[in-house]
Amino acid sequence: MVGQRCLLIVKKRIAFYGTIDADALMSKRLVDATAVCNLSKADLYKLRIVNEPLTVGFRGRVGLTTDLKDNYKAFGDVDNIIVRDSTKDYHPQHVVFNAVTRRDSTYANVSCGDFQLQLNAKGGYKYLLKQGNALSSIVQKQIRNKQFDYLQIQKKLPLAHINLTTGPNNMFMKILKRYGYKIGSANIDMQASPSMGLNGSAEIYDIYAQANQIDTVRFNMVSQDNQLKYTAQVRNAPGNPQYVFNALFDGSVLNKDLTLNTKLYDSKNKLALALGLQGEIESKGVRASIKDKNVILGYKEFAVNDSNYVYISDMQTIYADVALLAKDKTGIHIYSNNESEDGMQDVTLSLQEFDVAQMLSIMPFMPKMQGMLNGDLHFMKKDKSISVSSSMKIDRMVYENSPLGNLSTELVYMPLSDGSHAVDGRLMRDNQEIAIVEGSYNPTKKDALDVNLSFATHTFYLS
Repeated sequence: MVGQRCLLIVKKRIAFYGTIDADALMSKRLVDATAVCNLSKADLYKLRIVNEPLTVGFRGRVGLTTDLKDNYKAFGDVDNIIVRDSTKDYHPQHVVFNAVTRRDSTYANVSCGDFQLQLNAKGGYKYLLKQGNALSSIVQKQIRNKQFDYLQIQKKLPLAHINLTTGPNNMFMKILKRYGYKIGSANIDMQASPSMGLNGSAEIYDIYAQANQIDTVRFNMVSQDNQLKYTAQVRNAPGNPQYVFNALFDGSVLNKDLTLNTKLYDSKNKLALALGLQGEIESKGVRASIKDKNVILGYKEFAVNDSNYVYISDMQTIYADVALLAKDKTGIHIYSNNESEDGMQDVTLSLQEFDVAQMLSIMPFMPKMQGMLNGDLHFMKKDKSISVSSSMKIDRMVYENSPLGNLSTELVYMPLSDGSHAVDGRLMRDNQEIAIVEGSYNPTKKDALDVNLSFATHTFYLS
């Protein structure tokens, strides 16, 4: 039996202060040890672990019993936790963990307040590590070979079950809250089996990320008919102060094919977006296409060209031909010039009679904008040389209820060989030039930004 009391001093200032008492029974076939720690203060700021003043204190007990072969049992609990920053003291809940692994099974549990994490698996830790390495090797090989054989992956899955439930009253959620994130509650349940595949569900409620709020996120995954199928929902209920919507997703993964269907409903349960996509992994790249003959974007129905596609090669070359056309002549066309003989890649996004307000209405957290947009955006690449140019015009532009008139822009962006980025652009209102921007940005230089912005001497009135 061994008892030890220690005081650690860092740079002549106390960074740790407390006591540690340890008891151990050791032999060639057995280790049975426990340790009790009463930590009055650990100054994480003095230890340079964090950049702001922060100290922690707690009382904890941990234990380990093992035969040094297949059987391990570990436990621990931490209470009387105090976390102190420059303005406030925090008192997280009691943390308890237990873990047991034998040749035939593995179990682990962590609890803290209303946080609960449980893991059950068939087989000991050696078997689980072996299965994990085999699974990782198969996935990496399939990625290299650009294939997805779900049955091959399924055969290497362990028989395991993991469940996580949480509310807002635990140490982990309080840490998230400190960084501007918050979750009201969550329930995640996942099962893996070499015979049944991957199956599971997740439900997360009252999510706050910085200033954004999402009421509900749901996800379900099921292995069926030799493929992996999934459904998902993201929803803000009536009463949400930011944006009320209901987004639904579903799809499947089968060999080299991936499908995704999405529908978005607004606060009045009116369909604002309906789009079905299909992806395929090919030998030298990835191909995606719209699989429906008609789609809905911004409440408006568009006809889709039959042979639509976007192809991205291993050399990052983009080939595309996607044309959407509505009955009122609103059009969206993404196309590439595949006939170039000098190796030039030229991809164009063309917009015709594009109603900005109608399209932005389906996107959450966007400013209020109105206007009719027409124009082209060109992306050109040859070897390592890239340039982007655009010519856009918005008629009857309104931003946050402020009329701005008829605005048009011309912009050219080009990365240069010395690592800098050059920009040259013009802004016009009612066909009169009102601003010119010329300059460059080079992050390697001390004066990284060199920009000239000039305004025309015109008087404009906003009504």
